[in-house]
Amino acid sequence: MTFPIAEWSPDGCRIYNPAGGDLTPYSTPVEALNRAGNPSKVILALGRRVAWLKSVRLPNVAAKEDAHKLLAFRLDDLFPLPASELAYDMMPTEDVNSEGRLWIVGAAKAETLRQATAVFKESGAKVAGVTLVALGSGQISAAASGGALYLAHSPEGLSLDVVEGGATVFSRVVPTPENASELQSEVSRTIAASKSKVEMVYADANVGALVDASTNPAPASAISKLTLLPHAMDLRLPEAVAHERTAKATARRRLAILILMATLCVAGLSYLDRDDARLKVEKERDRAKRELDRAKDRLALVTKRLSEIEGTSGLVGDGLEPRQALSDVATIAANAVPEGVWLTGMSLDRGKPLQLRGSAKTNDQVAEYVQSLSTSERLRDVKLVFSNNNTIGDVPIVQFSVSAHVIGNYPLTDTEQKRGSRR
Repeated sequence: MTFPIAEWSPDGCRIYNPAGGDLTPYSTPVEALNRAGNPSKVILALGRRVAWLKSVRLPNVAAKEDAHKLLAFRLDDLFPLPASELAYDMMPTEDVNSEGRLWIVGAAKAETLRQATAVFKESGAKVAGVTLVALGSGQISAAASGGALYLAHSPEGLSLDVVEGGATVFSRVVPTPENASELQSEVSRTIAASKSKVEMVYADANVGALVDASTNPAPASAISKLTLLPHAMDLRLPEAVAHERTAKATARRRLAILILMATLCVAGLSYLDRDDARLKVEKERDRAKRELDRAKDRLALVTKRLSEIEGTSGLVGDGLEPRQALSDVATIAANAVPEGVWLTGMSLDRGKPLQLRGSAKTNDQVAEYVQSLSTSERLRDVKLVFSNNNTIGDVPIVQFSVSAHVIGNYPLTDTEQKRGSRR
C-alpha cells in the first residue's frame, strides 16, 4: 500500500504514513488528516468494533472468485445481516487440510461503510480501498512458531486478536480492564472462544501496567503492518459490486458488437471487390468485340459463378443474421433465472434445441425456472431433462438440465419490425 492508512471507528481515527513511518494519535478524521499532511487518498482500515472478522473453511479452489461463490452459501451463518446489507471480502491462508482451505472473511455493515466513506470525503480524502485493522495483527506475531494473542488499546477499548499461521483468525474488543486479573480473565475467555492454541502473548505499549512479565512487547502496531498485505482484502459496497458486474457484461456486449461490425465490413469489402471484378469483365467484353464468341462464353461462366456467390452470400447472411439472434435467446434464458438459481452451462447452436444446465437451492426453484421459460414467446417445448440432488460442502443443491426449442425470429423493437417488413 502506497497510500496512508486510516484506522477508523466512530470513537476515533488515526493515520499511519508508510513513507515516513509516522502514526498520528487518535483524534477526529479531520484532525488526523491535518496531522498526516492532508493526503488526497487513504486506505480505510475499519476498527474492530465496526467490523466482523470470521474464519471459514471452504473447498480448496484455485480462484478467489470461485471461493466467493462458495462463500455465498455460508454468509447467513457467519454474519447477522443478509448479504445485501453487507460489504465483505475474503483472503486465503496457508492452512489447507482434507476439508479444504481456511479463508479469513471480513465484513461490515454497508451503511457503516457508507458513513465512513462520506466522513473522509467531506474531510477532503478519497477512500482508495477498505480493509480491517485486525488483519495487521497477523503480521506482528508472524514469527511465533504457534498461535499468538495480540493485545492493543484504542478508543474502542481493549482489542484481543488471535493469530495462527500469520493470519488473524479471531478478534474481539472488550472494555479496558482495570487490573491484571481482569485482563487475564479476558485473555483466557478469548483463547477459549477462538479454539486456538496460543503460545505467545503480545501487547502494545498502550496496555501499560496491565502487562505482566509473561507478555511480550509488540514490535509494531497492527495498522503499520497492513502495508505487508497490499491486496489481501478490499471490502466493497453491494452497489459497487453490482456496478462492476454490469460493466463487465456491457464490455462483453460491446466486444460482440465490434466483432459483428468487423465481420460485416469484411463482407462488404469482399462484395465490392467482386463487383469491381465483374465491371472489369464487362468492360473487357465491350472492348473485345472481335472475340465476341469467346467473350460470351466467359460471360456465361462469370454469371454462373455470380449465382453461386449469391447463393453462398444468402447462406452467410442467414448465419450472420439468424431469424432469432442467439444472443437474444441467451439473454431471455438468463433473465428468467429466479432467486436461488444460477446457470452453469448453456449450449445453443443453429437448428438445435437450447440446452441449459444449472444449480438451485430447491426443486421448487427449478420448477419456477422451467415455468418462467415456458411463458416466453421465443421458446416452446420447454422440458426438464433431469434434476439431481447434491451437496456442496454442507449445503444441499439441485443440479438440473433444461431443453427448449427456439422459435423463429421476433424483432425486439418496432424499428426492427418495420425494417423487417420492408425487406
